Amino acid sequence: MRTKGDVEGLIDGLRYGEVSVQQASAVALGELGDAMAVEPLIQVLQYPSIQLKEVIVQSEAAKALGRIGDARAVEPLIRVLQDKAFRPVTRRSAAMALGELGDARAVNPLIEASDGATVQAELAKGREKMRDARKVEPLARAVRYRDVQLGMSAIRAEAIGALGKIGDARAVDLLVQALGDRDKGIREKAAQALGRIGDVKAIEPLLHALSDDDEQVRSKAELALSEIGDNRRGQLSANKLEGQPQQIQNQSEEP
Repeated sequence: MRTKGDVEGLIDGLRYGEVSVQQASAVALGELGDAMAVEPLIQVLQYPSIQLKEVIVQSEAAKALGRIGDARAVEPLIRVLQDKAFRPVTRRSAAMALGELGDARAVNPLIEASDGATVQAELAKGREKMRDARKVEPLARAVRYRDVQLGMSAIRAEAIGALGKIGDARAVDLLVQALGDRDKGIREKAAQALGRIGDVKAIEPLLHALSDDDEQVRSKAELALSEIGDNRRGQLSANKLEGQPQQIQNQSEEP
């Protein structure tokens, strides 16, 4: 059993240790789930870092905040998700954590991060910056752009997954649109999220997704339709019960 002293020691490791110690401390604090760690973990996310080792620490800190589940982390995590100065891996972890926290304040920022048009605009800006860097070799520019593209796709996929976990119907229209995305991973995540939200507006688009070229997308769409169907049957049963006399309701509730 962990004690208060253990948590304080891990917080010290997070603040003052070598990078490997900071990373391990962030992971351990998330596993312990003690609220004492929330503010120190938020402090790790105060400023963007470009050093790979420090980026990994920030990513683990964001994940830890999601595991702890304290609402104080919502606004800092939204800031990380929206701040393009943070590396994609950190922003992706912030999206994941926001899904774990399940706070409605994160819905609109996650929708924005999931929007293909927004992502493409961000990629276009990055491409222009790379073109302006005349000293960078063409192949190096292409590789760097591909890295950014992959990073943005990962953020988008994680944001879609988080919207499914939160379960807010405001995300349905965007998720339906994502079912037609060129990236099969995005289509798969969108189908899964729509099933979790359970909104009947998604039924027709999910039926269409049953003919997707990718087997995993078809499988997720089929599962999502099953989940939405279960939700509707449950709702119909509840509505029927509400219209029955009290005696009949009581009988139906008996084992």
